[in-house]
Amino acid sequence: VDLAVNVRAGTPPTWLRAALARVDLARYPDQRDALAAVAARHGRAPDEVLLTAGAAEAFVLLARVLTPRCAVVVHPQFTEPEAALTAAGIAVRRVILAPPFTFDPDVVPELVPELVPQLVPQLVPELVPDEADLVIIGNPTNPTSVLHPATTIRRLARPGRIVVVDEAFADCVPGEPETLAGAGDPGVVVVRS
Repeated sequence: VDLAVNVRAGTPPTWLRAALARVDLARYPDQRDALAAVAARHGRAPDEVLLTAGAAEAFVLLARVLTPRCAVVVHPQFTEPEAALTAAGIAVRRVILAPPFTFDPDVVPELVPELVPQLVPQLVPELVPDEADLVIIGNPTNPTSVLHPATTIRRLARPGRIVVVDEAFADCVPGEPETLAGAGDPGVVVVRS
């Protein structure tokens, strides 16, 4: 059984087939309105937006154009970023966060006070090796739904490093308080769905 959200068994429903039948498939669609809408939604310029067929395609495109010497994927995480990097021949190092799956030591006392002594030394962005020139992290994460503070993710950024933040589920968080989509931080790429 495949429970992936981007897999749908069977054919499209009748209403969708009818809508698709009315589309002119003889030419590429004009993306200008969509680009303008997405850019306005996130406070970015249209030339800073790339429309893709979902986050998975964005990860494949990034894996094809980037040539990191040390790629790190922070887990728990959606499997597609690592799969795309591996398929592109890029070796991936994993940083696996222990429960409660956060970099933020301030969150630990709220969730599991008895674990503070063991976890606090492990819960800092310094877990990511200095030589990492590509870091991919979900926010909120899939499948744990941990929402990392934007300030913590910003600590991952540094000259010579690209930080890719998978915010595919950010719109599930009321007010999207930790999004970096409109921030324009240097070296940070935000993937949204």
